[in-house]
Amino acid sequence: MIKQRFFQALAIGFVFLYCGVAFAGWFALDSLSPYAEYGFEAVFGCIILLIYRNWEWKKKSFTFGAGVAFFFALAAGFAVFEASGVLGYALPFSVQDPETVLFLLVLGPVLEEWIFRGALWRLFETITGSPWPAFLVTAAIFSYSHYDLVSGLEPKYLPFMRYQAIYTLGLGLFCGGLRLQFGWSAALIAHVAFNFGFWLAAI
Repeated sequence: MIKQRFFQALAIGFVFLYCGVAFAGWFALDSLSPYAEYGFEAVFGCIILLIYRNWEWKKKSFTFGAGVAFFFALAAGFAVFEASGVLGYALPFSVQDPETVLFLLVLGPVLEEWIFRGALWRLFETITGSPWPAFLVTAAIFSYSHYDLVSGLEPKYLPFMRYQAIYTLGLGLFCGGLRLQFGWSAALIAHVAFNFGFWLAAI
């Protein structure tokens, strides 16, 4: 019981550490390097993996339902971009830039799933003893993480950032559901599929 309480208290501390650095101290990391925040997230995820080893990479074999979910994620990403054009939202990034493509299709999904459906999911599961709070809270934090940088953007990009916060909440819940049903790797593949669909619509 003492050991369990210790790991729960430690998990709470890690959650505050992550939120403090990622959402309040991002400007300090950004001043070091544009990639410093990604480095922090990678190291943070590794530390959580080492301390809380019960990390379910795969719960069971992928099924036809999982395949349908991945196709749905691809179609949803495509539709989300098309809808942004219909609504007249200006994107604060270029989907033609090779660096943006790398982050959109590879580094972004891997690091975000590593943190949200991996490290933070495990922490909230440790704190509460149930995966359901992790399912809800990580989706909310995931959504907010796509909106918290609006202070540094031109006003013309704000509508898209609000729109992004909404659709990433849906994506977070969707990936969380796959994490519950099939494990972490399913959430990662769905996230990549969504971003790939977004990029396909943009090119």
